[in-house]
Amino acid sequence: MGFWKLLTFVAVTCAVAFASVLTPWIAWGEEVYPSGKWIFGLQGGVSMMTKDVGNGNGAVTEGSSAPVWSGRMLYRITDSAALGIGLEWEEHVIRNTAPAPLDFGRSSTFSHMAILELYPPLWPTFSDSLSNYPLFPYGLIGVGQNKNSFTESAAFSNSCIPSSACSVSLEDTLAVKIAAGFDYLITPDLSINAEIGWKLNSGKSRTSTTKNAGGDIVTSNDGYEASTASVLIGLRYFFEKPEKPKPRLMLAVSQKRAPEPEAIPPPKPSQQEPKNAWTTRVLFFESSSWAINDEGKAFLMDAAGVLNASPKTPIQIEGHTDLHGSKRGNIWIAQKRAEAVMEVLTEAGVSNPIRVISYGDSQPLGRADTLEVDHLNRRVIIKWLAPDKE
Repeated sequence: MGFWKLLTFVAVTCAVAFASVLTPWIAWGEEVYPSGKWIFGLQGGVSMMTKDVGNGNGAVTEGSSAPVWSGRMLYRITDSAALGIGLEWEEHVIRNTAPAPLDFGRSSTFSHMAILELYPPLWPTFSDSLSNYPLFPYGLIGVGQNKNSFTESAAFSNSCIPSSACSVSLEDTLAVKIAAGFDYLITPDLSINAEIGWKLNSGKSRTSTTKNAGGDIVTSNDGYEASTASVLIGLRYFFEKPEKPKPRLMLAVSQKRAPEPEAIPPPKPSQQEPKNAWTTRVLFFESSSWAINDEGKAFLMDAAGVLNASPKTPIQIEGHTDLHGSKRGNIWIAQKRAEAVMEVLTEAGVSNPIRVISYGDSQPLGRADTLEVDHLNRRVIIKWLAPDKE
């Protein structure tokens, strides 16, 4: 391994190690990425060599575009970083372009790398505008080894006497991959994944050919440049966290954080509630949905009229689901339901301090496995809270 390769390897390894140690102490905002600790992905796409392969026997050689396959297993060490391993395989046809076209054979590369994925620290700032589009970008750096091998073509072997004299060997090289991509959630656990990237693969090759009809063998050592750019598309699965999910809290409209629910004293009738105000209201939803129909919007318009009469009184919006589905998926759906209600209320001019809580399926009204009970469990509750003191 040359000096510059060694220097690159040491620098990238130190950067990955430093980031791995540092990221657990970096506060990059609320978790907005899918919450699975383990991430498994499979991708396929096309890989293109970024330079001519090298100069073999005085003739410039190039590599063709080819399919590439990739697999990864990652573990999220923070909400903003994940570490793991990645495997990639690709095979390119290597040919002469001058003085005469000749396929040398196929160059195969199997890369195994340590992978660090980073999720943008500012994404919570922009994600609200994309709430209807669960799109999550990431950056990636990988460091490892390229295992290169070569299979000679029949045309190349037949040009030598004996045919076994013609051979090409490639050295294993340092692999450094830099990429950017995104996940588009199609369920709380599964995403469509797309990625573009570049991978370093630069080393030495050794070509053996015959010099003349007498079968004299000539060996040449050449540079081998097989760095590639790739476009990948695939699927990624986010495995369930082992621990029980906790309710997600979000403070909206008011910048002052409300106390925890158990610390809030009940409102005093006639003193802390507006005249003719309700204590709670409940809105129900269809299975696996957070869409609000026309009847539900009319219901919320009526609630908005009461809330606008007392704009300083804080309210709490609680999202709930039925008992079907995964714990983490239900937390996500209940959050979307509560946020949908908050969005309708704020569009109606409600300026009350609002707190949104997702309880998922942790507080069912009933546990019977019937359509009626499931419908009652799929709900959002709007509650009056004690008003802030002026």
